[in-house]
Amino acid sequence: MKQTVNVSEKEYCYHVCVIAYALYTGKGKAVVKRTSEISKIVGVSKRTLQFYDDEGMIKVERSENNYRLYDEKTLGKLWEIMVYKEMGLKLEDIKQLLVRSENEKKGFYKAYIEQIEEKIKELERQERFISLIIAKGLPQRPDENSNVTYKSRLAELRKGCAYE
Repeated sequence: MKQTVNVSEKEYCYHVCVIAYALYTGKGKAVVKRTSEISKIVGVSKRTLQFYDDEGMIKVERSENNYRLYDEKTLGKLWEIMVYKEMGLKLEDIKQLLVRSENEKKGFYKAYIEQIEEKIKELERQERFISLIIAKGLPQRPDENSNVTYKSRLAELRKGCAYE
């Protein structure tokens, strides 16, 4: 014998909305979850999820009670956003990548790697300069009467010139 469970009208409406949305997606078995559930799955705050929705980075359907409802497609977009954040991309770059084709994304990745390589070179140069300071102390300040500015002297040192 089946048990009857009494639910409030609000709970009943919520479940009907979820079932209707699942059928609306055409999958019949679509996974539809609310913000609090998705927040736990993704590992970000509910406010972050709302921000992504407000910024148009994800498309979230709304229930009749105005709850955000997340489906599998949205979970895929959230995963993509999380991967891009791990890459160190800025929000504007992420927004653009979300609408690009796979070939355009690959081109972006290659250009981004080149930017990273340039940053690495700059950081290695800074590391060498700091090591030089550790080994020899601060470089001698240019004489006020010389035609050498502080900035030009530092540029010489940056090029790897030894200082006295």
